Amino acid sequence: MAYADLAAALDWTAWPAERRSRLADFAAAAACTDILRRTIDGKRLARVARRIGEPALDAVLASPPGLVAAIPQAQAALGDDEAFTALGAGVLLAEAGRRPVLVARLSEFFDVAPLAIDPDRGLSAAHAARGLFMAFEAGALEAAA
Repeated sequence: MAYADLAAALDWTAWPAERRSRLADFAAAAACTDILRRTIDGKRLARVARRIGEPALDAVLASPPGLVAAIPQAQAALGDDEAFTALGAGVLLAEAGRRPVLVARLSEFFDVAPLAIDPDRGLSAAHAARGLFMAFEAGALEAAA
């Protein structure tokens, strides 16, 4: 791995696995924002609410349209827990950009094989997820919900 790849390592690599997993769940939910807004499938909404909490799901649904680029894998990811986890991992890896060696190394941080997400599309979901995650972690949005 090149020094530039090491320098680009992401902060969540140093986090405990549980916290990193929770961020990945927020990343998957953010990637599914447009689909979640249009769905009437209670099972899909319940799956996401179980993973990130109802107040966080409400915040995802209330986010501005167009904030997150459409991600083709999002529809299928709402079908089961493993696909949802793989989507979240793929979105977080989009933060690594087009650094295949770094992406391969960081993939080892996840229990499932991350989906390959276009970094340009995934980055918007990663940023939206990080902001929402940090706000909920700080308790700022839960108090408002």
